Amino acid sequence: MVRFGFTSKGTQRWRCMSCGVSGIRIRPDNHLRIWRARLALWLTNPETLTTQSKRWHINRRTSHRAFTSLWKEELHAPLLSLEDKALVLDATALAPDLVALIARTPDDGGLSFEFAEQESYESWKHLLSRLADTPRAVVSDAQKGLKKAIRERFPGVPIQRCLMHVMRLALAWITKRPQTAAGKTLRVLVKAMSHVWSEYEARVWTTWFLRWCIHYQCFLAERTMGADGCTSWWTHRKLRQTSSLLRRSIPELFTYTVFPGIPRTTNHVEGGINAGIAEVISRHRGLTSAQKKTAVALFLNKRQMKKSTRNVS
Repeated sequence: MVRFGFTSKGTQRWRCMSCGVSGIRIRPDNHLRIWRARLALWLTNPETLTTQSKRWHINRRTSHRAFTSLWKEELHAPLLSLEDKALVLDATALAPDLVALIARTPDDGGLSFEFAEQESYESWKHLLSRLADTPRAVVSDAQKGLKKAIRERFPGVPIQRCLMHVMRLALAWITKRPQTAAGKTLRVLVKAMSHVWSEYEARVWTTWFLRWCIHYQCFLAERTMGADGCTSWWTHRKLRQTSSLLRRSIPELFTYTVFPGIPRTTNHVEGGINAGIAEVISRHRGLTSAQKKTAVALFLNKRQMKKSTRNVS
């Protein structure tokens, strides 16, 4: 066989000197590697498949046929090294029956993931069991199943509850324009949480919050009677919920002030990873749950070693 020019696609053509037949050589391993790269490029790129297929000098339907077998491949996340690093955990829903569980180390951009039917203790336990080392601290949104799995897998490791999750939920319950003095004061306290950076500031904030609880104790205990005179409910239910949320969060809310260098939010996953996953799922609407797993796995593998921006806290 000797070289015999190129095809219209730029592929090397070969010709047999004895029979005069020409053709191209197709290596199955290279062929599969090329189409895997093309699938990843299509799923993680804003360009349409039609545009990319034209660049590959093939028809769009040819690309779809080539992708059929690749959707069935199961991609596994690489192992994650946690030695003396903070670990950020979060989950994002891909479909009613599919959730992506994500673990990331902000220090070096390491990333691991797993798919489950729902976010639960069992699913998080399975992901954490694959992590060999013990992290310096764990940052999470304090989902009940996740907290239980963390305490079982990493006993004694400091836990930081995502500050933004607490603030966002508290401000939603208080509302933008509270009508009571208690609500107005608590809104100021909640917004002040974002300015806490040291142990001293954390103690000051906690003191002011406890004073607020004592001052408005009777106010929060008020109940409203129903028209029948038998049933009753808390008059200021949302404020009570906010107060309870903050009291339960305080032990894990300012861990980052005691252990410098620990992120105080899960933004390393929420902003840098979950937002990208949502964009991929939105761009390729109509994918089945199995296809979404492949698309998200390819996206996460591409982001595996991309370091976080420095201004994420």
